[in-house]
Amino acid sequence: MLRLIVTHDSQPVVDALLRSGAATARTNAVGVGELPLPAGTHRVIVARLGFLAESLTVTLAPGAQTTLEI
Repeated sequence: MLRLIVTHDSQPVVDALLRSGAATARTNAVGVGELPLPAGTHRVIVARLGFLAESLTVTLAPGAQTTLEI
């Protein structure tokens, strides 16, 4: 599981699209979203209207939840 905290100028970015392959999610009112990804290396794209999209590569360990703030 990948948990992303998306902020801009220290404020949460609400309703940002999180995508990796076929998995998608949206951030909630506090800028947090979770992508149900298996262990391994994944390319994740974060996009929201009015912001430049960001792409990152993350490696998830088996059985662990990883949290990233962008």
